[in-house]
Amino acid sequence: MQIKKASIARILIAIVIILLSVPVALYIFNNPETEVLNDEARKGAGGSYVQLSQGITHYEMTGADTLETVVLVHGYSVPYYIWTALIMHWL
Repeated sequence: MQIKKASIARILIAIVIILLSVPVALYIFNNPETEVLNDEARKGAGGSYVQLSQGITHYEMTGADTLETVVLVHGYSVPYYIWTALIMHWL
């Protein structure tokens, strides 16, 4: 009986590992953020781009030219579209 319980526990652990591995593998192999952003892709992405010393940077300008300038910076864990609701609130 002891051997059966150990075998069942190993099988359950293997199933859990497999179930957890599937979403991770899907993310790794289907991650859209690894796509190359070339000039052709930028044309369909919207916004504007500027060449800086470390590469090309995407930016968007919204609102009237007479308003005060506010710069919102996104980064590692915050994509730029996260600011959309805040911008719409300010306008």
